[in-house]
Formats: sequence, structure tokens, C-alpha cells
Amino acid sequence: MSRSADQKTIEQPLPLADLWLLLIEDEPDTAELLTFVLEQYGAQVITVKSGYEALKTMECFVPNVLITDIRLPDTDGWSLLAEVRALGNQKRIQAVPAIAITNYSTKLLDQQVNSKALAVGFQKYFSKPLEFNEFVMAVAELAQRQSY
Repeated sequence: MSRSADQKTIEQPLPLADLWLLLIEDEPDTAELLTFVLEQYGAQVITVKSGYEALKTMECFVPNVLITDIRLPDTDGWSLLAEVRALGNQKRIQAVPAIAITNYSTKLLDQQVNSKALAVGFQKYFSKPLEFNEFVMAVAELAQRQSY
């Protein structure tokens, strides 16, 4: 590769640069992998393991994008998003773009979960294992569309 090609690569901005993300994932290996991937694309990631921790975190921090597993130890992603949207004291919190992720194993279940995710207010839904480039681009797109 030529020196000028190397410079072009270096000069390209990272798609998630300057973004703060809240990741709610109780499975340690998945949380670590997703955090690593998102950080490699420039994001700052705060990772918590439960819905309770997510709500406590959001008392003092509003992420650019919220990413949550559907299955959590103390709640589910549907209920968590409803609680986030009900935090009416801050319009910014109500408007946070949200992505649902989960590990449903059949195509039919996956389609049903996708439909429910969109119906309850998630902007995007991804099934594990994730396709990282598609996932990162979705996070970047949602952050750009946010209205606050």
C-alpha cells in the first residue's frame, strides 16, 4: 500500500467518534466483545448488567444511543425502554434512540421479536450473533438522526 493510501486511511473519521453509548448486557463475554467493537469505531461505551443499573446511570448521563439486550436478569428490554421513555423529566432521555439485541434462534421468532421491538419504540433490532459492520453503521445512523 502506498504512503498516500495509508494517510487516507488514517485521516478517515471513525463512524462512532464522539458518541457516548449505554450498553445493557448481562452476559460478560458478549458485553466485553460489543464494548471492544464499539470502542474500535470511536465510541465511548458505558456498560451495565441490568435494567436497574441502566436507569440509575441515566439519572446523570444521557447517551447518544441506548443498546440493550432483551433478556436481562431483572427486567426485559421492552419494560426497560418503557421506563426510559416514561422518564418525562427530560425530553432528551425520552428521545434517546434505542437498539434491541437478543439471541432468538429461529427465523420465525426473530421476525416476531423484530416486529415487537419496532412496535414498542426501538428504532433497530439485531439478532445475535451480530454482523458488526451493519451494527456499527446502524448505531452511527441513529446517532445522526437524533433530534436533541
